[in-house]
Amino acid sequence: MSNNRKKAFEVYTRSSTYLFPYAVVRPTPNKKDKVIKSYIDPELGNEGFGYVLESGDEGTVHIDHVLEYNKDPSYMADQLLYKLTLQVQEAVEKSPLSTREIIRRLGTSPAQYYRLLDQTNYKKSVRQLLTLLHIVNYEVEVVPESDNVFEDLGFDLEEAANLKIRADLMLDLRAFIQDKGWTQAQTAAFLGETQPRISNLMKGEINRFSVDKLINMLAKAGMQVKVDVEPIVV
Repeated sequence: MSNNRKKAFEVYTRSSTYLFPYAVVRPTPNKKDKVIKSYIDPELGNEGFGYVLESGDEGTVHIDHVLEYNKDPSYMADQLLYKLTLQVQEAVEKSPLSTREIIRRLGTSPAQYYRLLDQTNYKKSVRQLLTLLHIVNYEVEVVPESDNVFEDLGFDLEEAANLKIRADLMLDLRAFIQDKGWTQAQTAAFLGETQPRISNLMKGEINRFSVDKLINMLAKAGMQVKVDVEPIVV
């Protein structure tokens, strides 16, 4: 859906809503050439949308571009899995072991093995990927790049810091609700929120909550937020 007031497309998925600014698409909508129509594009496999400007110019946007722009955590995790799978493919190609022997040692079927090597399969087991790397004699070492997982996922420092603050506040809120043993409806009534809003919170949909909003919700729960400020070491 286009929103000329916000100068952005509002993109709805099953789990979240994202803003995608007009400024990053081509052709670019503007005051003299507004969006008059937007629609789910079947030519993109219904995985993106198209739009039409007053001038008649048309453009398309794939959902991947929207998720990448918004740094969606699930999307970023999928990208990490994608890169790991490519590394596994390369390791398998270099291995002196036959495909049959690798499958035997992995203890799986040929069909499962090839699904494991399919970089477009995001439902695979990371454990099996790591096991496969071990079988072909690759050592796996997990090296945290920082104490902020969002930095490790590729976010810039400012955005990673904001995301980590929100994530920590959300975890505190969820822990409070779980300790109380409340249902989502009971929690909504106590915090003065809607039940769908509490559902978003419990699902960890971080993009739906600002720092201010989470602090206000914690205050209603009788919890005080303490802020420690430290210089960033680069």
